[in-house]
Amino acid sequence: MNQEEINVHIGEVKTGSGVQVLSALLGSCVGIGILWPERNIYGLAHCLLPKSPGQKTPGGGKYVDEAIHSLLKRMSITLGDHEKVSAIVAGGGNMTKPIDTTAEKLVGYHNVKQAIEILSELNIKIIHEETGGTQGRKVEIQCSTGKFNIKNIPKPNAA
Repeated sequence: MNQEEINVHIGEVKTGSGVQVLSALLGSCVGIGILWPERNIYGLAHCLLPKSPGQKTPGGGKYVDEAIHSLLKRMSITLGDHEKVSAIVAGGGNMTKPIDTTAEKLVGYHNVKQAIEILSELNIKIIHEETGGTQGRKVEIQCSTGKFNIKNIPKPNAA
């Protein structure tokens, strides 16, 4: 079976099914995956910032607060379906500041915090979270099986 990799770049929201594999490379960005195995549809957002500064862009994925709603809309998930889906959250690493910087000062921390808050408010269960730290990550969702994988990408040593 040939797989079709769908790369989800910064600010994008994409869905997949069948032989498709959704993937994103994350640093301080947060990846939010929505899994709906019952309907064989999966979604992944690659968010740069936690909150949109004004009016939300329909279908947008740059901001966590708009990306989650974009995923739900693209996947035709209504309020009554929230208990049937689950989520994964990955990324939010400290990629730019010294290790001794407090997490609250980093955008990755706020990206993750916003994602968890919104998913919780929507009663969407987070089944896996792999966030923070000083490494990047690659997240993959295998749409044929509903399985996901998160690989750590070590932070390059400063020269």
